[in-house]
Amino acid sequence: MSNLTCEQARLIPIIEYLDNLGFKCQYTRGRNHWYLSPFRNEKHASFKVNSLRNIWYDFGEGCGGNLIDLGTRLHQCSVSDLLQMLAGSSYNPVSTPVDRSAIEKEQADSKVKIIGTFDLVDDGLLAYLKSRGINLALAKQYCKQADFTIYQKKYMAISFANRSGGYELRNSGIKVCSSPKDFTLIDNGSKNLKSTEGYMDFLSLLTMHPKDHTDFNYLILNSVNMLSRALESMGEYKNIFTYYDQNNAGRKATDLVMSTFKNALDASVLYPKYEDVNDYWVDQLSRGRPR
Repeated sequence: MSNLTCEQARLIPIIEYLDNLGFKCQYTRGRNHWYLSPFRNEKHASFKVNSLRNIWYDFGEGCGGNLIDLGTRLHQCSVSDLLQMLAGSSYNPVSTPVDRSAIEKEQADSKVKIIGTFDLVDDGLLAYLKSRGINLALAKQYCKQADFTIYQKKYMAISFANRSGGYELRNSGIKVCSSPKDFTLIDNGSKNLKSTEGYMDFLSLLTMHPKDHTDFNYLILNSVNMLSRALESMGEYKNIFTYYDQNNAGRKATDLVMSTFKNALDASVLYPKYEDVNDYWVDQLSRGRPR
């Protein structure tokens, strides 16, 4: 496959490409194959590949595309570099019928559509928050419950708003977001900032340290991919404390903040053996020694 073109690369089956990279399909529904997202650690599959159209969509990020879009992001490389990598592989481009109107319809149907947001009162959602060790009064202050659809099927989840009007949506079985994707800033008028990857970690910090509630501003990335957008907002603070995940993406995000701001401190040293703040907090509660 020397001198591979973009047109040929787009015909490489995404399922085969992911399989060769070690990403395994969790389950299949018709032409849709569901994976744990290759962009982050997660427990519920939110990354879909349509094998007929050979396109992907990440419900956790609210974005999708073709194989080139996927490959350049996974490898953090240029299109030309990706084509060189693919040219040295054994992938076999497979021509599939292209129906642009059908693709556009599927992409539109697959988008998360918010029906409405309401006070957080559902017993199932509250039980889920309780299982994660979250103070329910705090959760009700910062979260709503939302009704939404994906592929015209209705769901309900805890919703957490970002600064641009999009929502992070989560329940015991699903973790998605609605567009637009963005970070969230909780402004308490403080010159000290705590920053987390997700809102469950933010709520965990408030539950763990309720006296810090108004002593800090809080910046919730909602995805490490939002960090580059959030860096400008971090520059105005006297002290910055990062509570990011203990995985490759989280460590890279921490390193970027540390290298950008001399007044930044890596607070993940408080939970070195845990995936994230909430994982640490739940374990402490299970041991009967919260601190």
